[in-house]
Amino acid sequence: MQKTENSTVVKIDFPLRGTWKIFHIPGHHQNAYDFVGLDSDTLKYFRKNALKNIFWGGSVEDWHSWAKPIFSPDNGIVVQAEDGWPDRREVGFVRGFIQFFFFRRPPSKITDDPRSIAGNFVTIRRADGIIVFMCHMKNGSVKVNPGDKVNVGDAIGEVGNSGNSLSPHLHLNLFKDTDQKLTGKTILEYLKGAYVPPFVFERFRRQINHDWALVQTETPQKGEKIQSS
Repeated sequence: MQKTENSTVVKIDFPLRGTWKIFHIPGHHQNAYDFVGLDSDTLKYFRKNALKNIFWGGSVEDWHSWAKPIFSPDNGIVVQAEDGWPDRREVGFVRGFIQFFFFRRPPSKITDDPRSIAGNFVTIRRADGIIVFMCHMKNGSVKVNPGDKVNVGDAIGEVGNSGNSLSPHLHLNLFKDTDQKLTGKTILEYLKGAYVPPFVFERFRRQINHDWALVQTETPQKGEKIQSS
């Protein structure tokens, strides 16, 4: 069980419904997670054209992640709610991966506009000051505004492919309490440093030997398939 510096476990709800696979992209902080959607029956990433989507290019609408609803993982106050950044509507995952990691060509040109990195995103401040950061949301899907009070389970947006994203997915991490508004610069600084605390999900289901086991107050691991409880 992971703990913060003051030995208090940071618990949040899993903000998605259905079945998802966990990724840690190279260069991400160890406490930052990417969730890519799967069909709950077949455990496939794509509705169709799998090889085309993987190796060359296809529509974001072929991905099961695309446009899935995102729910608030905790009670709190919305600090930032940024929308209006376009999604990359065509995705070739392998092509994009090679361009990004071998030729240093990110999917989105990075500027100090935080959306150039995070795409459309929402940050929520918990009562203890911890910030929940969720990004790469679908353009036009953000449903909250700064200052809004949200509760666990409130709809806040949809999974998209905006910003520095190689495929439709949700990126989630926490930030320690800060009064600074996130910019492109601060996002990169925080994710490279010790500014990202660990957390656990209250409940989720983990795939174990083709069955789904209920798990409480744990953090999913890289490569795992999990479901909302």
